Amino acid sequence: MSIIVLLVGFAGRQKQRSTEVVASVRDAGGELKLHPDGTLTAPAGFTAEQLTLLAAVLQDRRLPAPAGPDASAVLEEKAAAIEKVNSQAHLLLAALYRKAGQTEAAKQQMEQLKRQNPDSALVRELEKSLP
Repeated sequence: MSIIVLLVGFAGRQKQRSTEVVASVRDAGGELKLHPDGTLTAPAGFTAEQLTLLAAVLQDRRLPAPAGPDASAVLEEKAAAIEKVNSQAHLLLAALYRKAGQTEAAKQQMEQLKRQNPDSALVRELEKSLP
């Protein structure tokens, strides 16, 4: 009987822990929330690959470094496709443009993100990662 109480108590604590947020930013028509376990709560419409990239950006608190020249064309295509479908995904677009070596496009997306989050220290920190 006491084991059941212990397990129920532990499960309750686990559930409570998952609601904690270590970083959040308004974007893509909702809020991106990074949890201590590395999971990301985000508005609908993101693929698993996109969520992984966004979680990494929020954990590192900086946009990714540019990829090699071989990958930049593919990344630009991905960003262009996303922009057509979800032009409000500014953080994702900034990260993809930055990885593609398109710094000016990344800066434009960060400006949009800053307008949505004018008081966000996280957004200012992310913006500093751009040259």
